[in-house]
Parts: sequence; structure tokens; C-alpha cells
Amino acid sequence: AATAMATGGELNSALHLGSGPSAEYSMEPSESVKDPHAAFMDVVEKVQGRDDMDKYAKKVYWCLDKQNPVRRMCIAMMEWPWFDRSIMILILINSIMMAVFAKPIELHQLAELDEQLNATWGCGPGQYWDSVKDYEHRSQYVESKFELVFLVLFTLEMLVKLTAMGLIFERRSYLRNGWNWLDMVVVITGFVELGSSGAGGAVQVLRLFR
Repeated sequence: AATAMATGGELNSALHLGSGPSAEYSMEPSESVKDPHAAFMDVVEKVQGRDDMDKYAKKVYWCLDKQNPVRRMCIAMMEWPWFDRSIMILILINSIMMAVFAKPIELHQLAELDEQLNATWGCGPGQYWDSVKDYEHRSQYVESKFELVFLVLFTLEMLVKLTAMGLIFERRSYLRNGWNWLDMVVVITGFVELGSSGAGGAVQVLRLFR
């Protein structure tokens, strides 16, 4: 009987303990959604503490293993959900900007009219021609600045992926994905267009391709 009473007392004590701090902790509301920076740092910690990352090769370029701090940071950036989302937003904005800076058809028609008048009457380029040139000078200056910014950002994206994934020899490397081929070609054509700004028609062809 004494043993039964002691057992019952222990059971009651255990039940009372269940309503203590641990029970109060379980009733607390769940944590709020973390901001993007906190989510990114969580990914960094997970990558740093992970022993086997099957998604990425153990070593790239024969010298960068998964313990390399630079490659580890690049892998963490690629695993961050907002990395791909940010790239998609940049692509959308870049496409809109390229459409905005397209030369209006009306200005070309006015310029052609001036050329016809000059050929017929020999009066030289008129007011419309000046308007076209002024517009082209202003738009080309602003457009070049925007394109340089986007080119730098897309180049950084490519470098991050190349560092994390490797070029082509490693499994799941950069150039084993068709979309990455497209990204690399766009970046290369952007540098070619930047370096041959005075090439005329060739630059326009590259721009159309992009």
C-alpha cells in the first residue's frame, strides 16, 4: 500500500510538472516568418555544416573543394531562394528597358522624309533630322549606363554559378544545363556589343539576338 501511494504521488508530481514551464513554452505562438537576410544566413549555416552536398561536385577546377570559403559562399547563394528570383526580376527589367530604348518608328520616318527633301531640293538636313540626332544621343547615353549595370550583374551571376558548379567536366556543372549556355552566350554578346559600339549593323544584330 505504501508503495502504491508513493507511485501515485510520483504520478501526480509528473502531471504537475507537465503544466510547468515546458507546457507554457509549447503554448507559445510559432515564430514569425524570417526576413530574406535571416533566411540567407540560415542557408549559409546549413551549407557550412553539411558533410555531403550531392548536388555539387566535391572539387571543381582541380583546386576548389567544398570546404573552400569562396565556393562555399557561392553554393549558399545558389541555395538561397531569392537568388533565382532576383535573376528573373533582373531579366524582366532588362527586357523592359531594351524595349523602352528602342528607336521610335516615327522618328525614322521623319528622318527619311528629310533625306528625301535633301535629295530633291538640296536643302540639307532639316529640323526633323536634328530631332532624331538629339534623341539618339540622349537615349544612347542613358541606355549604355543601364546596359553596363545589367551586364555587371549578369556577369556576377555567371561567376557565382561557375564557382559553385564548375565549368563542364564535373557532374551537374554549369555548361551541362542548356539554360546556362544561353546565359553565357548573352553575357558574351553583351561584352562584344560593349566593345564594338561603333560597329553599326553588327551591334544591332547582337542586340536583336539578346
